[in-house]
Amino acid sequence: MSQKLHNSLLETLTSATFFQTIGDATNCGAFDGGCLIVAKALRLLFVDSELIRLCSERGIDRTTQTEHYGIALPDGRVIDGSGIATDSDAWIERFSREESIPFALSTEDGYDEEAGFLEDPRTEMAIFNLLFCALGQVGLRAR
Repeated sequence: MSQKLHNSLLETLTSATFFQTIGDATNCGAFDGGCLIVAKALRLLFVDSELIRLCSERGIDRTTQTEHYGIALPDGRVIDGSGIATDSDAWIERFSREESIPFALSTEDGYDEEAGFLEDPRTEMAIFNLLFCALGQVGLRAR
């Protein structure tokens, strides 16, 4: 992924238009309830990607709980609402630091239907369109 694409992605994900698009439709942002929506929009753009999630083991029974979603590219990089991490360890470190997470996180692949994260296909498409317009077709294959 070129530096230009990386910079354009970050610029778009931090733009007022992005926050207005997700906030107006869902009353949340990319880290307070809307991460699955953002991840699904990113998957539409990066067609070779897979849904990935950050999980914790909390509570008395230490059950696994999904905390956040992003996408994993074939080369191991991870993208979420705050941009691109070089690998899943860097993603965990960044998310833990930015969200002040006091417990250990791990990654798991795929969707957790029991987690109850907000889903909104219309907003996913709106975010995809915003990203596609900003990035063009460069991001359609994350080689």
